Amino acid sequence: MADDIPAIPEGGFTSGGQLKAWLDRLPAEHKAPIALFIATQAALRALPLANLAFEDGNREPEWSRALTMAVFRANAISRAARKYPASEIGNAAAAASSSAAASSAASASAAASAASSSASSAAYAADAAADATAAYADAAAAARAARAAAYAADAAASAAASSAAAASSASAAAYAARAAAADVWNETTADAHLAARREITRRDIDFPLWSGKQPAWWLKEWRSLRSRLNALGVRKGGGAGSGNWKVWTDWYAARIEGKATSWGSSTNQSDELERRIALGDHGRSGFWEQEPEDINAEIAKWIAEARSPELPPEILPTTRKRSGKKNPASALENVHEQLKDLVDTAARQEETVGALRQSAEKTLNETDPPKPPPATEATPILTDEATAVDRLGRAPFARALAERMDRVWLNGAAEGFAAHLHGPWGSGKSSVFRMMENILSTKARRFLTPDARRAAARLGNGADDAPRWVVVRFNAWQNERHKLPWWPLVREVNRAVGGSLWEGGWPRWKTAFWRWPLHWGSWLTWRGVSDFPHLLLTALGLLLLAALAWAFSGEAKPADPGFLLTLADRFLGDHFPLFKLPEKPPSPFDGSVAALSGGVAKVLAFLGGVIALGPILQRFMFGSEGAAKIYSDLASDPLLTLKRQFTRIVRRARAPVAIFIDDLDRCNAEFVCNLLEGIQSTFRNSDVAYVVAADRFWVKSSFEQRYEKFGESVGDAGQPLGYLFLDKLFQLSIPLPILSRATVEQYLKDLLRPPPGEKEFVSANSESADEKTTGIHPTPSPSAPAPDYEAELKTARERVRSLKSGPLTQQSGEALIAELGDTHVSREAVALEFARSEAAVAEAKHVLHEYDECMPANPRVMKRMLNAFGLRQQIGFIGGDPLPLGVVARWTILEQRWPALADLLGEKPSRIIAFQKDNAEDDSALAPFAGNREIITVVGLNAADALTEAHVARLAKGE
Repeated sequence: MADDIPAIPEGGFTSGGQLKAWLDRLPAEHKAPIALFIATQAALRALPLANLAFEDGNREPEWSRALTMAVFRANAISRAARKYPASEIGNAAAAASSSAAASSAASASAAASAASSSASSAAYAADAAADATAAYADAAAAARAARAAAYAADAAASAAASSAAAASSASAAAYAARAAAADVWNETTADAHLAARREITRRDIDFPLWSGKQPAWWLKEWRSLRSRLNALGVRKGGGAGSGNWKVWTDWYAARIEGKATSWGSSTNQSDELERRIALGDHGRSGFWEQEPEDINAEIAKWIAEARSPELPPEILPTTRKRSGKKNPASALENVHEQLKDLVDTAARQEETVGALRQSAEKTLNETDPPKPPPATEATPILTDEATAVDRLGRAPFARALAERMDRVWLNGAAEGFAAHLHGPWGSGKSSVFRMMENILSTKARRFLTPDARRAAARLGNGADDAPRWVVVRFNAWQNERHKLPWWPLVREVNRAVGGSLWEGGWPRWKTAFWRWPLHWGSWLTWRGVSDFPHLLLTALGLLLLAALAWAFSGEAKPADPGFLLTLADRFLGDHFPLFKLPEKPPSPFDGSVAALSGGVAKVLAFLGGVIALGPILQRFMFGSEGAAKIYSDLASDPLLTLKRQFTRIVRRARAPVAIFIDDLDRCNAEFVCNLLEGIQSTFRNSDVAYVVAADRFWVKSSFEQRYEKFGESVGDAGQPLGYLFLDKLFQLSIPLPILSRATVEQYLKDLLRPPPGEKEFVSANSESADEKTTGIHPTPSPSAPAPDYEAELKTARERVRSLKSGPLTQQSGEALIAELGDTHVSREAVALEFARSEAAVAEAKHVLHEYDECMPANPRVMKRMLNAFGLRQQIGFIGGDPLPLGVVARWTILEQRWPALADLLGEKPSRIIAFQKDNAEDDSALAPFAGNREIITVVGLNAADALTEAHVARLAKGE
């Protein structure tokens, strides 16, 4: 059937007009049943919103009860009509449609609130469903059924939006309304997909109302409606519940789950009851004109009659006459005898069980309990290698940093991007690199050409237009032996780019056949040119080696007067007659033994020379310090040629290149400074992003050692010389997110948990009460993402975009998280979308603008502050408890402008109190900063959002 069904709009239906247009394109034989199916499902989803008819402080107005009855009636008749295609059912559906329409109009005039409007929409949806049912019998009325289905879906979505908005605060009402409407349209789209996969008939009615989790707004209304109706009394008095509305709430509960029966009855009984209700007691005049409670009372009586008591099969008579009249007395006697046998059997079984219990207790008392085997305490051997598996909740941070690199590249920064990820040894920087590599180079991303890059930028830098990066992993520590670090760096970039030419599918394969040879041909040519000096020296050395080997082979001796002439004749005589000596007559003493000994001597002499000169020649191999030094000494501008080759390599990648430099904080000061200065001065490129993972104290100290003589005159206490270099090198310097105590404890539990299949050792004093009673051990860390995490995140980001009706700021972001449900997926989705929001950037500028008096007159530092502030906000969203904007702004300014002071406060957060009390001079470590009014202003003396000890402890230490 799917071949006959037109394609459903990409992204699903979002309006009744879209749905009607799709229904109108259906083949004639499918239009009416599919329209009826969609209409009835939509109306059933909107039914609980009749609860809002009881709002506005009027719990039991007459029109509320009448509207609720009309909604139930129309939905019940629509269901019954699909099962029984009889003309009288169609007439009943038409009558129910009119009743629902009248009730909705009456409710709309009774109150003008949003709640009443939602209840009216629920009635309109039921009216449309009944109208679609009535139109089904007439083949020519298929278009009418399609119109009714679209109207039902539109009414359901409108009711859902009004309900959710009414239940939300004023600031979140718009988001709530859009989310609720989206829920209804998503399910309507799912109904259409279901119809496209199978041939829907009018009897296909037993499907759950919600394909996934029931929305919170809908569940709230349904529970409220059920409680209110079940508690209602009769109109003219009576106890709670005597209104018999339970007949309808039980019926609807079965519809929610997609059950084929209602009221706990059998299939035949349920079908007959629903048909009788639809026909109004088989067409009895005036049935539906009664009071709602009177109608309910009659239906309750029918249900009770249908549930006639039956004897369980265990106690039915064993014999029964096939014909003739039954003997009631004989049947009762048989039942009595069987019940007596059952009682006797139960008594005997109880005696047996009692005897067994006494025997078991006696055995237990006479024997000692077995001793438990001695416990063996052991911990598994663990490696400390970097991992891409996120068990510490850092994958969201890695994704945020990766998408920030996306935006910088798409915006076309002239010098690319350089970020510094700092943290102490062993804090997990290499693992974050692994996660970023997986994110940036995943196959879900696309390689974008420069033209496509500009197009993606015009499209708003959407997540679907994220580029696929060529990732280069450069371990500085492993290449420290090269005193000039840019040679191995360029080699690693060339290797990664060459490998990427075959990645990305056919669009890149078809060009790789000529680009790959061109890439490596260019590389080998450049190597030949750059290696020419030491290749020439190597050739001369080999020539000298051959000459010496021949000289000491016995044919000539260096002490002979004619040695040089003989040497020239040996190597040049065949090509230049001038050096050719006349041939001597053969010696009578020449023999085979002399020839053999001479050949052996030549071989041994040559091998000895190779062994002796090998280490010397090794110094001239490409990439070595000797080769680089010779090239640098002989070339007029050695780095210019290397820079041009680097630019050619990057250009041939046709993709952005991310260079991850790891373990730099293991290298000596000279190597650290040479590498970072070379990157800054020579190897910056618009298509290259550098991320350097290193302890910032190590990098700071390296530059201070190298430029020790400048330290006294350059920099100050708050920003020493080493930090000035960091400011110059990196546009973003951000610490690795600090781990909370709860995360550390959970990670330790994960490490101590044995591999699957091995029994976990639990000491006598370490087992918790839950483990003792259930034997269940703690579950793995919730920070480890599920296999379908990427799909969940993508869906959550799409929902954030659909719910976002205005600028996305921190306040609206928090409202979105509350609307979506406070989970790690929703927090990460909001954090990532927040970084793309122009309003967020404007908000950051506005907040930082309030501290203009503390801003330095340095544009670079101001940009760094803005970058760091935005990433801090994202980290706050991801952590689930963002700090106030003023607190984050104050700490960002202090950290970026006085990093040395931030280090001191991070070591001991209580030092912030000295600035709050303006007595920093009492602490020797803070003495250089005492009396600095700008620092006191940033800390916030007597301000509502002042930095406190708790704020510093959380921002700097994660406490």
